[in-house]
Amino acid sequence: MKKTVGVIAGGYSSEDHISLESADTVIAQITGDNYIIYKLIISKDAWQCDVNGKTYDINRADFTVQVGTDTIKFDCIFNAIHGEPGEGGQIQKYFKEIGMPFTASGHIASALSFDKAAAKETLMKVDVVMPSVITITKTDINNLNTIAKDVKYPCIVKPNSSGSSYGVSKVNSAEGFEGAAIEAFKYNDLVLIEQFISGVELSCGVIEFGGKVMALPVTEIVFEGEIFDVEAKYSDNGADEITPARISANATEKCQRTTEKVFKELNLKDMARVDFILMDEEVYFIEANTIPGLSKNSILPKQLKTAGIQMGDLFTKMIERASCRG
Repeated sequence: MKKTVGVIAGGYSSEDHISLESADTVIAQITGDNYIIYKLIISKDAWQCDVNGKTYDINRADFTVQVGTDTIKFDCIFNAIHGEPGEGGQIQKYFKEIGMPFTASGHIASALSFDKAAAKETLMKVDVVMPSVITITKTDINNLNTIAKDVKYPCIVKPNSSGSSYGVSKVNSAEGFEGAAIEAFKYNDLVLIEQFISGVELSCGVIEFGGKVMALPVTEIVFEGEIFDVEAKYSDNGADEITPARISANATEKCQRTTEKVFKELNLKDMARVDFILMDEEVYFIEANTIPGLSKNSILPKQLKTAGIQMGDLFTKMIERASCRG
């Protein structure tokens, strides 16, 4: 019997357009006669289902869709939302409450990972190496000049819960700190001030595949600017992403094993991507992404290709596992 699968996309953040591209990739890759696939657009204004080019409202009481006299009921939801509410745990909690199976991590693990400060605190306890970090809240916004005097430069200023490097700045001196902090506060009420690590930017995907947690080939990210920002991530000429990374076998091994450790310690599911910076043969953890990008410019699809894993195989296994988890 065919499963009816909804691929949720959009969301409430500045990453909504990227999420829509990821959803298109997922839908294109789930082939065969086993599934009926619908694209579901989640926004602050409406939750809607695309049916043959027409949109219909989703009933939030039970996540069904009424199309004339027919009611669409979903057997599983494939989560392709980057940012809120698909990455921070809110929609996962909702699905759990209504008994709807869904792919990727649960609401507790998602909320923990999306909260960069909390994730770092958790991983410090198991000796994951990372840059030193302090946090400030919006209550500190009138004291930024004073805080700037005590910060060690250069540093990275970024929102605690945001993706795609929105609101992230490298700050080289006290003069630039206030503007960077105000920009970061546009995206979150908690801001991280992180030690700047000068090295090679790396990203490593990790999946549950073949009955085990498996790190994918490591990607080296080469870009012209000082940080891997939004423009570098999503423009066609913004960065070179080299897979496998041109790093030593020791650094590759360390990056992959740390990626698997992060995945397990944060209790993640199905797939994720973990970002690092390599300096002096040490890999410094930066952040974990529980809903990695799947667009044509995204890193994880390229790593899957290098590993010889078909995206469709991974996605269908995720759906089947989610259906079993209930």
